[in-house]
Amino acid sequence: MAYSIKTKTQKVLAWISLLSSPVFMCAAAYAQESLYDTLRAQPEKAPAQSVNVTKELLGNIAISLRAQDARTKAAILEYDVHYAMAGGGWSQHGAFVGSDGICSVPHLKNTTYIFRFFAGGYESVAKTVDIGALTEKQKIDFDFMNPRKVKEYGDSRKALTLEPVIVELSPAQGSIKAIVKDAVTNSPLEAVIVSVVEEKDMVGKDIVVASNEIGQWYAQKLRKLPPEEKTSVSLRKKGYLTRTIEFTRGNWQEDLGEIALTPLVSIEGVVLDVQGKAVTRAEVFLGNVREFENLAKGLKYVAPLRALTDENGKFVFEDIEAGSYKILYGPAPEDQQKMAFSPGEHLTLTLTRTVHK
Repeated sequence: MAYSIKTKTQKVLAWISLLSSPVFMCAAAYAQESLYDTLRAQPEKAPAQSVNVTKELLGNIAISLRAQDARTKAAILEYDVHYAMAGGGWSQHGAFVGSDGICSVPHLKNTTYIFRFFAGGYESVAKTVDIGALTEKQKIDFDFMNPRKVKEYGDSRKALTLEPVIVELSPAQGSIKAIVKDAVTNSPLEAVIVSVVEEKDMVGKDIVVASNEIGQWYAQKLRKLPPEEKTSVSLRKKGYLTRTIEFTRGNWQEDLGEIALTPLVSIEGVVLDVQGKAVTRAEVFLGNVREFENLAKGLKYVAPLRALTDENGKFVFEDIEAGSYKILYGPAPEDQQKMAFSPGEHLTLTLTRTVHK
């Protein structure tokens, strides 16, 4: 053991000696010599890792659910079910709805669950179901984790011909309206895409509308929300900064008045050499001044935008937020400029590279 400690100590001292040596310091300085070359060598980001669900959290009981309109009793063909054990514990999202409006929910345990139903144009409903109290016609003991059982019964969801638990949803009657304008010209904006998210845990169920020729939009059939939950409205249009507004909806009919969208900046330019000839396939980097400063200091930074010049030396950057920027267009220290952009600007730049020795 003493030999192992001595060996580790020697290794640490050796690394400290190497890092403080003139050779290493010189190499580190050389690596930071050109931000342009550093950016060109940036690797691609690694993909996010997936998360696995442990088998211990799953049960063997399956049931069927049917959501229907409270007035007409007609089946609702598209909805989500979020469910969890009563009193906390593991929760699961999602459901697989068939053409008859019936979905099968597997992997349940013999206990009480709370099911929350979400459907476009309907009020959300929470229903408590005691799995142990259901009849044999309403549930089945099926080991979905057993390959032999799956092979015997076939597709587990199609095999379930159970009597469904009925849940009724009432149509929603809330609404939101507003007018969208350009923040610079104050003119109305047509064809703005407006997404209204009513529930923070509702994924992929946004209500989407578009503004008309006078900039007005109107979203209908919105649910009544609990006081602690907020409605989120996102407005997007090409050439404008996307804006998101969160608020507590106190009225059935909500009027947000006027909403201004900030126009973005567009840049086109050309990169030339000292003889005035176009530089083809030259990489041009555009980023916030502060991010470039962080990069130079070896700190965390947001990667700049990157463009490649064509056969005529031309490049384009679109949909840029207003602010202070730095543009790099060559390896020489002089091949960079600082500039400030105002909302809605359309700039044309001519950038001349310096001879790099």
